[in-house]
Amino acid sequence: MTDLLTFLAKLSSDDGWADFHTEFKIPRGTRKRIRRWVDRLDWVEGSTMMDAREYHVTVLDMDKYDADFAKWAKTQVRGKTFHFKSTGMAMFNDFVVVRLDFPEWTKLVKAWIKEADSTDLKPHTFPGTPKALISLVQSANC
Repeated sequence: MTDLLTFLAKLSSDDGWADFHTEFKIPRGTRKRIRRWVDRLDWVEGSTMMDAREYHVTVLDMDKYDADFAKWAKTQVRGKTFHFKSTGMAMFNDFVVVRLDFPEWTKLVKAWIKEADSTDLKPHTFPGTPKALISLVQSANC
């Protein structure tokens, strides 16, 4: 069994700074069902479908990776199951996304933000409640 939680390094091509992305993996069968649904919808010409293998739920982005934080974060999800409920589609930056709801996830992310804030990891946050979503399509009309 693979870890539910992954930490991915990503490099911004715009300004050359690196940050770390924490995400929940989506099971393969669920990714396939989502993609079949996405393929049945009508999209604006020029839109780019996300690769279903990349579907994930972002937990937190930070300025850098910290092994102690990663170890702590994994203990927070070990043995837990997360059942997200879709609350509709929306635009997020230039992506069409499925919004998700799961109150325990929101509590978890808030705890992670607090923990990361107590270090020099500098978590990236948006105003308001953390937002769970899956990016599906990069829109051509943004």
